[in-house]
Amino acid sequence: MTIERLELLSDDVLANLSKKIGIRVKQDWDRSKMIDSIIEVMEEDRIEKESLLNLAVSIESKKYSVTINEELDLAYDVDEEMVLPDRYNENMLHFLLRDNSWGFIMWDIKDSLNLKYQNQLEDVNYILRIIELDEAEYSTDAIVDFFDIGIKKGETSRYVSLPHEESFYCVEFVLLSDSKEIIIDRSRIVKTTRDHINYVLDDNAKLKKIVELSGYSNCDIIEESRKSLNRILPMDSMDEEE
Repeated sequence: MTIERLELLSDDVLANLSKKIGIRVKQDWDRSKMIDSIIEVMEEDRIEKESLLNLAVSIESKKYSVTINEELDLAYDVDEEMVLPDRYNENMLHFLLRDNSWGFIMWDIKDSLNLKYQNQLEDVNYILRIIELDEAEYSTDAIVDFFDIGIKKGETSRYVSLPHEESFYCVEFVLLSDSKEIIIDRSRIVKTTRDHINYVLDDNAKLKKIVELSGYSNCDIIEESRKSLNRILPMDSMDEEE
């Protein structure tokens, strides 16, 4: 949609269009401000779609560039020819255990959603909320304690120290302002422990040797039916071997 076509629309239509694409129109905005904001958001959306399309076309062209009569060049430098994006512009939050005392958090938030909340809230702060629970199911009654970590806009990962063993933890990604708190996403729950492991015959037949080679002890993941990136096999304590 061009500026000329937007100029032909009424103020009410412009306001509805702004709301539809995630722009919060302020009372002191005139027509030109609304039109500029709409053009800016639509241009960002166009660039994002073109970037993803170009990446897909590039991958497909390289995938089929070697014909039956061509020899694959083993010296082909993938890093130089095909660069994967730093992020995929989607809402996600993953919480993984590095060991029994440290967790690794990685996250992202859609640009359109981020822009929407920036327009709605003043002085937005980005927060990682580390929540300790006394059971494997999330509820407000199960919360034992929590602490917040402030993060900068543009950050996508962080290591965090987990204070207690034999505890359940999850992470929330929160947008916080003076007047409102918005939970964007919540991770699955993990459990930290150090002192034991329940060996299951056959399933963990090789686990004891893996623990001996790993150099650190046990950490459990709360089992779910679906697969997840942050599933970590439980590991035994080295103290039992000494």
